[in-house]
Amino acid sequence: MELPGYNPYQYAQVLFNGPIPNGHVVRHKCDCNYKDNTGWNVCVNPAHLETGTCADNSNDSVIRNRSPHGTKNGRNKLSEEQVKTIYSDTRSQAKVASEYGVNQTLVSAIKIGKLWSRVTGHIDNSIRARKGKPRFDPDSLFEY
Repeated sequence: MELPGYNPYQYAQVLFNGPIPNGHVVRHKCDCNYKDNTGWNVCVNPAHLETGTCADNSNDSVIRNRSPHGTKNGRNKLSEEQVKTIYSDTRSQAKVASEYGVNQTLVSAIKIGKLWSRVTGHIDNSIRARKGKPRFDPDSLFEY
């Protein structure tokens, strides 16, 4: 069987688990972090593979703490020390934002725990829950 344009784990998915539905990607249920010289994940164990949407794949990355956050995010404008200072600063958000060259919305998001909560320790629970229930159950994504 030849599948032009497929990488090794996509090939394994099709060969052992079935086709990849349109609009879906192959997701890894494992945390194998081995990449070949082209940057592809080299885990091809069919038991570690499943299909899902790009949003599912992104959620996997966040849940497993593999998404770029904080200073690892290429769009980041602040250091962790600056975030800690902003979080504890009692001046107006507009003044703080002006001093750090960011907008007031970012300062607000830091102060209420929507952004940089890994640094500040402040978690906005309204983001985590809707009507008293979690938005998603991380365990439900990885049933084996």
